[in-house]
Amino acid sequence: MGCGKPCTSSWITAMGAAFHPSCFKCPTCAGPISGGFFPFNNCAFCTEECMSRYQEPDFVIGEPDEALAAKAAEKAAEESAAEPQEICGAGAGEGMGCGGDLAASRIGALGAKFCPECFKCPTCGTQIEGSFYSHADCAFDTPECIEKYKFDHMSEEEKAALPRCGEGAGEGMGCGEMIRDGNSVGALGAKFCPECFKCPTCQKKIEGSFYGHADCAFDTPECIQIYVDEHGYER
Repeated sequence: MGCGKPCTSSWITAMGAAFHPSCFKCPTCAGPISGGFFPFNNCAFCTEECMSRYQEPDFVIGEPDEALAAKAAEKAAEESAAEPQEICGAGAGEGMGCGGDLAASRIGALGAKFCPECFKCPTCGTQIEGSFYSHADCAFDTPECIEKYKFDHMSEEEKAALPRCGEGAGEGMGCGEMIRDGNSVGALGAKFCPECFKCPTCQKKIEGSFYGHADCAFDTPECIQIYVDEHGYER
């Protein structure tokens, strides 16, 4: 019984020993044992017939009985056809799981099951081995991954309706890019990416009060004067 090699990941424990799932086979017919079995001489047999054949003098250990092996293969095929196959990621959100048959070892999350190597963030592809951020029946590595996923799954009409950073504010305010994640600063009748809400003169990030002029936010009155001199706007 068994291949004799170390069990390092998943295994089956039986008769006081550990077996790789693929190695836990009947020594008479070489058929896989997936349920109950008949124990004899520290071996597991799939049927009483196999156990009896093992004890016969002409049986050679290591050489499966061909007739019984054919029966075992037929039985396994019938059981496989009767049982619905479990699919990796079935029931989870778009981009989760490989969509193939589940491995013997699996992870349960999000109301679905996954091959361990397939439980990944659908945005960045990082394999998730601990806690994660959940959205739309998917597991994400970071909140930023969620926001990118949301944007990638928007329709063109929804993307077109997104506000642009600094749209409606004065010259030099904002980057003009779409604000994708909803995290924004509202000021001057416009919205800004938090990192883009800066004084257009000195480029200092504004995090509190500011001096307003010409629909712009300035860090100091001196910044306003420089802006006026450069752009021709009066105070």
